Amino acid sequence: MIHRKVFGVLAVSVLLFVVAACVSGGKSDAQRERESERREAEAERKAKNERDVYERTEKAAKQEAEAKEADRLRRIESQPESVRELILAHQVTLGMTAEQVELSWGPPHTKNRTVTKYGVSEQWVYGYADRWSDTTRYLYFDDDILTSWQE
Repeated sequence: MIHRKVFGVLAVSVLLFVVAACVSGGKSDAQRERESERREAEAERKAKNERDVYERTEKAAKQEAEAKEADRLRRIESQPESVRELILAHQVTLGMTAEQVELSWGPPHTKNRTVTKYGVSEQWVYGYADRWSDTTRYLYFDDDILTSWQE
């Protein structure tokens, strides 16, 4: 009977060891620790790579924006003085070219173009209309010259 109890205790111990080995994947504490460290190092490498990509993307975007602004300023400087003052004040006036209007107000939200035997007409739409406000402005060009607008 004592042998049965010893055998029973031994069987339960072996069973617990097997269950523990299955739960741990048969790996020792040191192996699990190394795997955990490897996973953490891999996660850190991925995070660093993502940060590097983000920083490179941000740097490229900043350089592109700076180059565009430098080009815009160069184009503004090439305009006659009276037009240059209007552009810098973000104003438009009849007779401005499409380029001058775009330098002043930026690109329109929408361009609607009409081609006829008499020439090319365009409607540039700035802003938007919704039920709370109507801030839309329509500019009309004939052969790239601002001829009228509607507020």
